[in-house]
Amino acid sequence: MRITSIALGLTVLLLAAGPLHADARKDLTGEISALASQARFEDALAKANTLIDLTKAENGGDTAAHAEALSWAAYLHLSVGDVQGATPYFERAVEIYARVLPADHPDLATSLNNLGFDRYRNGRYSESEALYRKALDIRERVLKPNDPGIADTLTNLAELYKVRERAADAIPLLNRALEIRTRSLPADSPLIASSLQNLAGAMELDPNGDKFVAAQKLLERALAIRLKTQRPDHPEVAGAISKLATNLYNQGKYSDAAGRFTEALAIRRKSQPAKHPEIAATLVGLALTMVEQKKYAEAEAQLREAVTIREQVLSPTATTLGQAQRLLARVLNMQGKHDEALDFMRRGTKIALSREQPKAKGREHLTEHLQILAHGPTTEVPADAFDEAFRIGQFAGENEAASAVAQMASRFATQDKTLRGLVHERENLDARMSILEQQLIDDLSRAPDQRKTNTRFDMAELEKRKTEIDAQLKKDFSYYFDLTTPEPLATDATAALLKPDEALISIVSGVDETFVWAITREGKAWHRAPVSWTWLERSVKALRQTLDTEDLKKNISQTGGLMDLGLSYEIYSKLLAPLEPIFKSKAHLLIVPSGPLTSLPFQVLVTKKPGIMQPSLGELGTYKDANWLILDHAISVVPSVPSLKALRTLPRRADAGKPMIGFGNPKLASRISSATEENVPVRLAEAQTRGGDPGLGDMMATRRILKHARRAARH
Repeated sequence: MRITSIALGLTVLLLAAGPLHADARKDLTGEISALASQARFEDALAKANTLIDLTKAENGGDTAAHAEALSWAAYLHLSVGDVQGATPYFERAVEIYARVLPADHPDLATSLNNLGFDRYRNGRYSESEALYRKALDIRERVLKPNDPGIADTLTNLAELYKVRERAADAIPLLNRALEIRTRSLPADSPLIASSLQNLAGAMELDPNGDKFVAAQKLLERALAIRLKTQRPDHPEVAGAISKLATNLYNQGKYSDAAGRFTEALAIRRKSQPAKHPEIAATLVGLALTMVEQKKYAEAEAQLREAVTIREQVLSPTATTLGQAQRLLARVLNMQGKHDEALDFMRRGTKIALSREQPKAKGREHLTEHLQILAHGPTTEVPADAFDEAFRIGQFAGENEAASAVAQMASRFATQDKTLRGLVHERENLDARMSILEQQLIDDLSRAPDQRKTNTRFDMAELEKRKTEIDAQLKKDFSYYFDLTTPEPLATDATAALLKPDEALISIVSGVDETFVWAITREGKAWHRAPVSWTWLERSVKALRQTLDTEDLKKNISQTGGLMDLGLSYEIYSKLLAPLEPIFKSKAHLLIVPSGPLTSLPFQVLVTKKPGIMQPSLGELGTYKDANWLILDHAISVVPSVPSLKALRTLPRRADAGKPMIGFGNPKLASRISSATEENVPVRLAEAQTRGGDPGLGDMMATRRILKHARRAARH
């Protein structure tokens, strides 16, 4: 498992001491600043509380001076590890500044930036992004182009993109932040070290290549700056060492990483409160290195402490708390402590399902939940875990196609023109918003005078209209949301949607294993298959290359290039064969694939071991004799289990008067067959694909060709 979220090292810009009306306030602010710079955060917090009392005496606290005092207190609560305690101070500061300062005042921007950081720390990413963008808009309008405050917000916004696995969007912002800080700050400024650390973290997330060695060099430069300008036991030094340890872990240098994590942990225990969340983050990193070295008891102890810290100081739904619970569950499961592992995993999953997170990260968590539910030496799993596993599997297999089907169902489930119009307009607004969001991200990496001027205004107008539409939908068409945001279906509810001759098969692909469920009206079963995501990806790609006409022409030879019947059978035998007793008698299979399987035509799976695994050109008859899945079952692919309910709310159309058969883009020619009917040569149709044929002829000729082909096939 790659570590991607151990220590972010974000900088929260604090307000400089403004023109206070009392020397006492000015002196107190100076003391707080000095104590904070020395990492004496608890002493500084005590002073900040005194400052809050002093400033509250003036005008009931409705002043910029009081908001500044609250901002100090918020920052210091974070610094001593009290994440939840910081939130009301951040919120109150923004409320006061918004009331007593002009809308474009830089101090208001700073407060918005800080509140955005608070929302980020609590996993409220959409709110965080909106606050950062608002702060950046103010700062770029009123500050000089190379003001460090602009770099702070760019950095925070980039860190948000990183945790949402949008490294490509983060890197340009981090490069611009580093450029601003390099121009405006001394070469050995700790803020430049922060930029180097953040840029290294984004490089490590780049999917297009191994950037860990290059990132390591940036981290070593950052650590050198911090050791030159900060105390050796400063928490930010520990943060730099932790990031370097993370990098070494991701390079597979587990022993070196463990040494660095241990070093960072010692500094943190000396310089930070015992329940500080950054201590928990370092413990998590150290525990992962212990797992790789098979030191499970040590990893368990470290993760238990990390969970305890996060439970005490973070929100009950904090993303990092769910992460620690999941990792502890993993280590407990490795040691055979399955019941306790399942308890912690359930807690972590509850958090994961309530938070915004990237699909890949969520799927990794949920498939680990399935692994614990399905613990044991065989591929069979406990029957009493079926319903829980089926529900978790639906979350893990969610995809964009399922959302599209739900939206489609919502449009066609009613004849109401107003509803259809609103939904159509809402979809168009979402599409336009996506374009503008990418445009805004691109703009943020450029200087203000090089940007498109109306992007933010256009986005605000679109958001306003979306809000109006949503309000009308909730008021007049509440059932619309039942279709567009469906909940996972229970086993019994799913079975009730099926017809007597149908079986539903749901497949969820994880990193190392694949989980398969089969449900009919009469029965149900599930199993775990030792099939990895990578193996499925390679296998499906290999099969598809032999099904595509153009690829087949390129790859075919006398000895190879044809469809691999053995591979087709292997996929079937690993995924579906264990569930044959449930679905074998059903004429129609409804298959819900995920991951690589979404591009697999299940019709080409072979249900019995073929006599020749990889036929050559001289063995084409093998394909005629193969036991194709499609010969025993009609097959439909369904985007998700919940979408089955949405699809079946669609109104039925009138049945056609005559049956219909369709051919996809045929190119028909004819040849003389060796078969004859009443000693008359029969002309058979040859089908080709790819592009139209201007010589196709009229439909009557086409029908004659097909008619003769059908008659010949009977004989």
